[in-house]
Amino acid sequence: MWKVLRAHFPSLEAVSMNNYSSGVPLELHKEISRELFSVSPLPRRLSACRGYALTLWDDDSWTEVIKKGRDAGQYPPSIVKEAVRIIDIWNPRPFPSWVTCVPSDTLSCALTEFSKSVADFLGIRFNEIIAKRHQNFPQKSMNSTAERCSNLDGAFHINGSPMEGPVFLIDDVFDSGWTITVVAALLREVGFKSPIYPFALGKTQE
Repeated sequence: MWKVLRAHFPSLEAVSMNNYSSGVPLELHKEISRELFSVSPLPRRLSACRGYALTLWDDDSWTEVIKKGRDAGQYPPSIVKEAVRIIDIWNPRPFPSWVTCVPSDTLSCALTEFSKSVADFLGIRFNEIIAKRHQNFPQKSMNSTAERCSNLDGAFHINGSPMEGPVFLIDDVFDSGWTITVVAALLREVGFKSPIYPFALGKTQE
């Protein structure tokens, strides 16, 4: 994969890998209370792999670049390059054969285009299989697990059949982790059995 990165970004050859972050680990919730989800039938236990975020939110200059891209409605190529570099270091096995992303009421276009670009550079497919049923409040405005889960109940659905093979599930910012956990659980609920690898642009500090 590193040879592929050099082909797209030749300047990386002259840069020491020690000058870069190797990403911020992400862990999804493993236990899901069905009592908190009356609309979306979710499995009680979730089997998903560890993932990574590009940066720890508000901890370095990448946060400002991400914020500016989000406000502009398009993430710059530098963000795509950094995401692909971190994925190359991570190198999950088995490696995903496709990419999908969490839809957003306000960031859908930017995150979708970012996810498509990541898929293109990795030489794998993109499938916009996750859709919103209705608008929900920002998760960061919720004060408890019960509120976060209620806010997500019925907000998403799987539109179509998942592709075969492991998948990168991309979100913009990983706060409590419930949004991407719920979406991963919905993939499991429709029978998707391959590894799910979460990836986010940023992870807020706990």
